[in-house]
Amino acid sequence: MTVNAQPVELLLKNTVERVDIQVTDANGVPIDATALHLRVYDFGENLKVEDDFFTGLVFPTPPAPGPTRIVRAGTGDYYYPFGQYANETTLTGKFYFNWTVTGASGSEPVNIVQVVRIVSLRTLGRLPDFRNYVDKSSKIIDDDPLEPCYLGYTDSMLIGYMEGGLGLINAYQPYPTFPTIDHFPELHLILLYDASLLVALNSQELFAIDTDIPNWNDQGNSFVLLHQPPIAAMAQRIAQRLDRMVPDMKKQYVQTGSLRLEMGPNFRLAQLLAAAPSGSLFRSLFFAP
Repeated sequence: MTVNAQPVELLLKNTVERVDIQVTDANGVPIDATALHLRVYDFGENLKVEDDFFTGLVFPTPPAPGPTRIVRAGTGDYYYPFGQYANETTLTGKFYFNWTVTGASGSEPVNIVQVVRIVSLRTLGRLPDFRNYVDKSSKIIDDDPLEPCYLGYTDSMLIGYMEGGLGLINAYQPYPTFPTIDHFPELHLILLYDASLLVALNSQELFAIDTDIPNWNDQGNSFVLLHQPPIAAMAQRIAQRLDRMVPDMKKQYVQTGSLRLEMGPNFRLAQLLAAAPSGSLFRSLFFAP
């Protein structure tokens, strides 16, 4: 038995969308599950939903178990309508869907985890510009306006790179940090794109290391395929630019204040004695070196 699911699901804030799985046999033929259990956790691994397709809702529920929220759309095709209950998608962030599925009766259960990212319109609105920035072309292979398909990066990949880039920016001093992509100032988006591109290039460089051919020769036919050195050089240039520009950008958001220093009596006396000439008289006290 095989359980097929998107490892990362991208959901829009304040909407209801399906988080689905498909169950197939060893030959890829859809089959129905004999046991299907779902647990949904938030980013802190706090249980938000526990549901069993055959016995009903476990948590949250009144004293009596409620009906299951998992829907069977067809043979081997199941989904949970996330966002339909208790304002589940009102906040941006990550959720973890832990499915436990059993195929034929008596077979071993299979555990699979999906990461569900809730993102805002503001974040999604930044993806087209970033896609053009990270790709020299959009590389679109299906221009269906409802479900466009790109040969390059998926939306979930780009969101992951942007979150990684935001983490890089937050690691720089001084202290101002931006908790989410939504909080990053529009005025300095180019820095977020640079940092996100640096994260994306790490993946590209690892792939190049595995696939580059430094020297191939066969009966007089030879060629060289080297992507890693140019990618490494570009990543270094971006890192150097970030080292210079990110601290300067963050200084614009550092709050300034005032500091009042008041010297104590001992300090004032010590300064007076240090400045006084030898043999001076202070309040009937004679000091000499």
